[in-house]
Amino acid sequence: FGSSLSGRRQLRLGAQFEGVLREHPRVTDMAEGGDMLKLQSAQGEIFEVEPEVACMSTLIKNMVDDSGTDEEIPLPNVKTAILSKVIDYCKYHKENPPEEIMKPLKSTSLTECGVSEWDAEYVNIEQE
Repeated sequence: FGSSLSGRRQLRLGAQFEGVLREHPRVTDMAEGGDMLKLQSAQGEIFEVEPEVACMSTLIKNMVDDSGTDEEIPLPNVKTAILSKVIDYCKYHKENPPEEIMKPLKSTSLTECGVSEWDAEYVNIEQE
């Protein structure tokens, strides 16, 4: 498995967590006030995350837009381990925007397709 991953799965990963944060008054106000978003996994674990990091996820950004941030944001379909990985990804890519992946994939090696070493290692995980 290593750094190679099916092209479809890698593209899905990139599209799912691609940074979509735009200047948004609610998120900008929270960041300036030092407020943290509280994300609750399916198992009930709470993660405190910077708004700019959390709102890189379209799902979370939409929930903030719709409901605000006064309470924990429940993510009943996201297991603790997955939420932790998503937060790690967003924290890293807040300062290091991901490169576009060449399509069609010309190799089974992610790094040969334009994926950074960090991202190639990130997706190299054990499957449940």
